[in-house]
Amino acid sequence: MNKIIISMIGGRPLPNILAVFYLKPDYHYIIASEDSVQDEVATNSLPAKYQPTIKPIKVKPYQPEETYNAIQSIVSKHNQDEIIIISGSEPKSMTLGAYNYFLYRRKEVYSMQFAYIAREGLLWIDDLKSSGPYQLTIGLKDYFNSYGWNIKWKEKLPDEFDKIASLLKDDIKTSCNLLFAIKNPISTKDKYFIPMYLKTDSSEFKLLENIAQVTNALIEKENQQNHIKFIINNKEYLDFLTGKWLEYVVWQEASSLNMFDECGWGIEDQNKRSDKLGEIDFAGVFSGQLIIASCKTKKRLERTDFEEIDSRRQQLGGKMCSPMLITTILKNDLSETKITQLKKWTDSREIVLVMGENLKHLNKILIKIIKQDKNLPPDDIPCFRRI
Repeated sequence: MNKIIISMIGGRPLPNILAVFYLKPDYHYIIASEDSVQDEVATNSLPAKYQPTIKPIKVKPYQPEETYNAIQSIVSKHNQDEIIIISGSEPKSMTLGAYNYFLYRRKEVYSMQFAYIAREGLLWIDDLKSSGPYQLTIGLKDYFNSYGWNIKWKEKLPDEFDKIASLLKDDIKTSCNLLFAIKNPISTKDKYFIPMYLKTDSSEFKLLENIAQVTNALIEKENQQNHIKFIINNKEYLDFLTGKWLEYVVWQEASSLNMFDECGWGIEDQNKRSDKLGEIDFAGVFSGQLIIASCKTKKRLERTDFEEIDSRRQQLGGKMCSPMLITTILKNDLSETKITQLKKWTDSREIVLVMGENLKHLNKILIKIIKQDKNLPPDDIPCFRRI
């Protein structure tokens, strides 16, 4: 016996898509209002295994009998299967036609259920009695798996990493100046030596001392003035300092909001994609939708950085997914020409760009993206709509 879902779509396809993720049908049919284009949006957002079995059936929205007859044409092929009719954002006259079919014809098939997607969750309706709502919660693994990704991810690190992250995010400019100097480590059997030129009375040197205290690293002063050697014996600390710290900070802020059903950082697709498109710095899922982020600690952003995160978004639900590019680069350090160029790259792809000055507002930015409320702060962060 197969599970059959009949989705009725009108103004907003997300509720139906969410039900498809949750119920995992073997066959999926869409009945759409003929004056709506949302069936196309839904089709483009669904993973391959949940694509409509046939082309969406268009009906006149204010003629209930057309919806009734469309359901009959589908049911006639599956009268020995489990059939679930999903009502979401379609015009009420379509709902009337669908519910009448369920009420008067359900005993003609092996199994038929009628469900309504409310804001609070999934309501099962039987003879005007309802059960629920049942919250439609989808985790990271299920969401990514629907699009062919087999992922693993990271969450909480030991407390020492929290302390390092706190030190680094307090003063982005100082942190970047220091971390750009932590390069070309010389490795021995169990240590990493990093020669650096750093004034000992600078804020960067003070930050390095604080990091050394947390990581049990050593700072040796060389004979030449302002030449030092930073010695660290833990590669995990070194990797964290040279880039992963920003991913972790994003995860910290996201998880503290308690608004995501699940979130993680250092997302890896275990299918071993050779083009590295199976790597995402941060991802959080809420109400069947996704926020992903690419975190950049380098000195310059290129167009390819925006193309990469946009490509990941297209793989993972298109308009169901909000992409972010988060960078330590300070907007105040850029020319007007470069700022205009970055805006062109972000606006054309609907990517939220978070620059160094706004990292301290990251929690507010995440709330704004989740709620899709353009009136929320910060004012300079755009609000691109999902489906």
